[in-house]
Amino acid sequence: MTAEKYPLPTPPELKRETMMQKLLIRPMQKADAPFLLPIEIPSFGRFHWNEESFRNEVSNQVANYFVLIHKPTGQYLGYAGVWFVVDEGHITTLATHPNLRGLGLGELLVTHLYGLAYQAKMLLLTLEVRTSNFSAQNLYYKYGFRMVGMRPRYYQDTQEDALLLTTPLLGDEQQVTLVNGVFNQFVQRAGETWCDGHSLKNAPALTPFAPPLDVLEAST
Repeated sequence: MTAEKYPLPTPPELKRETMMQKLLIRPMQKADAPFLLPIEIPSFGRFHWNEESFRNEVSNQVANYFVLIHKPTGQYLGYAGVWFVVDEGHITTLATHPNLRGLGLGELLVTHLYGLAYQAKMLLLTLEVRTSNFSAQNLYYKYGFRMVGMRPRYYQDTQEDALLLTTPLLGDEQQVTLVNGVFNQFVQRAGETWCDGHSLKNAPALTPFAPPLDVLEAST
């Protein structure tokens, strides 16, 4: 019944080389909630969020949620969210239209959240990912995430375990060099015309930054 109430719309035709000029990332609003369920339901199964879940997250003071829009039609193509708590970012959710996967929309949203965390001087980013979701894992590993633990039976729908991934310090020189390299490759593959609203659209290359003194002292 839920899926019938929120049918998945036919997506616009997109080509990787030209799609960025047609895309917009903007902050999520409470009014967006019903338009996200058609993507949420097939992405997360029986234990998906409902409209109220999204509205609550928009009101959450530590949360930063965004929607990905196709500008010519106004259609919703994806969404993502990250919590900033003290000096750490935690990616809470990310999904794209099921019929548009493989075009780089997920990477677009990941890099947007990464850029926000870097600009906010977060020390690192963390997330959970299904053990069976190899494509997502490969994307995160490409940007320097690494497995630091496992959460047994984390996903209610299948009782599947989750891998806990985290980045090195975002300001670390080696991490910055890695991210600059893979992000520039992504931009070039997309035809070098970039998505409106993306946190790194007009940003220069990332540069290393030192963590706060108390963090350095704690690590010695």
